[in-house]
Amino acid sequence: MRLLILLASVLLLGIEIEADAELDLLKKARILYNEAKFAEAIDVYQEIIRNNPQDIEPYLNLICLYKDLAEYERAIELINQAMEHFDDVRLELFLGRILCLDGKSKQAILHMERLLSSGAKGYYLLLYLGFCHEDIGEFAEAESCYLNTIKLNPDSTLAYFRLGGIYYQNQRYGEAAEVYQKILSLDPSIPGVRMRLAECFLKQGEFEHAYKEYARCIAISPGDKYIQRRLEEVKSRLGESFFRQKESLVSWRRRKRSIQVKASPSAEMAPQVRIGVAKIKNSFEFKCGGSFEIVDKQSGELLYKGNKETVYRLTVNRKSANFELKDAKGKHLLEYPGRSLLIRNESKNSTITIFDLSYGRGNFWAGWHDWQYRGVIEVVPQGDIVHLINLVNLEEYLYGVLPSEMPADWPDQALRAQAIAARTWAIRNKTRHHTEGFNFCNTVHCQVYKGAQAEKSSTNEAVDSTSGMILVSDGKPIDIFYSNNCGGCTREGIMDTFLDPEFHFLPSPLELENWLMGRPQAFCNLKKERAANFRWTRCYERRKLQAMLARFDIDVGEILGVVPQRRAGSGHLISIEIRGTKRRYLLKGENNIRKVLGNLLSSAFKIEVKFSQQHLAEEFIFYGGGFGHARGLCQSGAKGMALKGYDYIMILNHYYPDAEIERIY
Repeated sequence: MRLLILLASVLLLGIEIEADAELDLLKKARILYNEAKFAEAIDVYQEIIRNNPQDIEPYLNLICLYKDLAEYERAIELINQAMEHFDDVRLELFLGRILCLDGKSKQAILHMERLLSSGAKGYYLLLYLGFCHEDIGEFAEAESCYLNTIKLNPDSTLAYFRLGGIYYQNQRYGEAAEVYQKILSLDPSIPGVRMRLAECFLKQGEFEHAYKEYARCIAISPGDKYIQRRLEEVKSRLGESFFRQKESLVSWRRRKRSIQVKASPSAEMAPQVRIGVAKIKNSFEFKCGGSFEIVDKQSGELLYKGNKETVYRLTVNRKSANFELKDAKGKHLLEYPGRSLLIRNESKNSTITIFDLSYGRGNFWAGWHDWQYRGVIEVVPQGDIVHLINLVNLEEYLYGVLPSEMPADWPDQALRAQAIAARTWAIRNKTRHHTEGFNFCNTVHCQVYKGAQAEKSSTNEAVDSTSGMILVSDGKPIDIFYSNNCGGCTREGIMDTFLDPEFHFLPSPLELENWLMGRPQAFCNLKKERAANFRWTRCYERRKLQAMLARFDIDVGEILGVVPQRRAGSGHLISIEIRGTKRRYLLKGENNIRKVLGNLLSSAFKIEVKFSQQHLAEEFIFYGGGFGHARGLCQSGAKGMALKGYDYIMILNHYYPDAEIERIY
């Protein structure tokens, strides 16, 4: 009996050792994959399969890895090998997708239709079936697939994008316009959609709508000569009467009374800050909500006293380099040597309005607006460029930041967490733009600041209730970050999810696939918020991607592939390799990756290369997660936590576990 027990123990020990060895190999494979050591990762997965051919997970991971590398023949061969051991629908689904991506459209259609008839479900199956029908010119069948995809997943921008393309190519411009408007409501960041919408309106003779969209396109891409020509064409179609009417609307808007504000209770204690709000060529128009004065910054000399609610124009004279002040009728009121001026209301409750300032240049949210500011506006000339700097105390600066960074109707506890994070950022980064003469800019480079007209009672209350509170570590303000949506895991590895504990970061190829192409439960996976901020897609034709690279002087010849390289622990890419007929180009840095590839919402993504039937790289499909850099506080996650009853202290402790709250005034 003892001998039997001993033998059993030895056998069990052997099994445990083997299990531990396999776990070690799986961990090794994950690390190699995320370090872009793909050949070594393949070898490890192949070893695991040899050691334990009864486990399907290594097969699925290796299939995913081959797919990532666009080595579709090897992936198909492995799928067929795995099917000899396993009856698993995941293998069948992979086979359909990979046949589609490999340009074997007819074969893929037969396979996927068989899956559908056998009861297989999932909107990705229908989506890829649509791709295949499109490839062989069966547009009615493709349209049906995309419409059915949308029924299963109403947030599928990729299905809408393909559907819009079919409608546009078939000159069904009204239907195409509806689809493109839907895409913009789901994800306004997708390049080219607004331009295609403008073209639809133009082709239908809806010139006013076309003008509006082309104008937005110009704000996003100011130097695009094609858009400029289109805009001029639409202007000529609209005629002078349209623009006279537009001018009267502008005039009416400028007659609207300025908002009045109330000083922060902490205004006297809070430090003063300087925000660069605009850089304007030659001149700008403004008005003040109360009587105001213009003074020389250096000497304090009073130069002009102005009337409330009256529009003025301040110009830098190119020849004399002097400032010239005129009223709305062009009457000359002041000329003064080009030194820095201060525009300040006599009442602290009044605001200063600057008209027609551009914002978000180069980004999908770009446009023009009239901005109202508390405090003082400093006017700094530099040649024929005028820099506008808003001087205001920190708490009232936060009044304009908080609703610009987080919706004012979000839960109070989330708003308070954001207020403390934004205040900490400002205290920590007060020298960020010191060489330019101010503390912060008003864009995402620092913190978005839209001034007094953005203020809401809920966000002002969140600022007031946390007045002077910041996050510190070792008595110093922490180096703080926050972003819109981490996609489920921050760059620091803080999970925003309720995942199975077997899920790993660093993820395996299969885990990353399921992570980015699924919608895992997470604080930041919010049903009532834009779904694309959590999970997004892109699809670029080769020529489109080629043009994107050319804007950054990246020439690899004809693009053969785009291969993700090293990843952070959260799955965010640190580098990617663009492969072409001339050379390979390694694109490094999260911000560079996002910018070059069409201002992607984040750097957490996978790419599928879709080949034509002639086996040329034809399209590049991106599956991504999150919006922003995913460092520190996840704003959507903060809302999700607040909705579940967490208070602002608990929210901040979750995202900044090594920091504590301290009141500095």
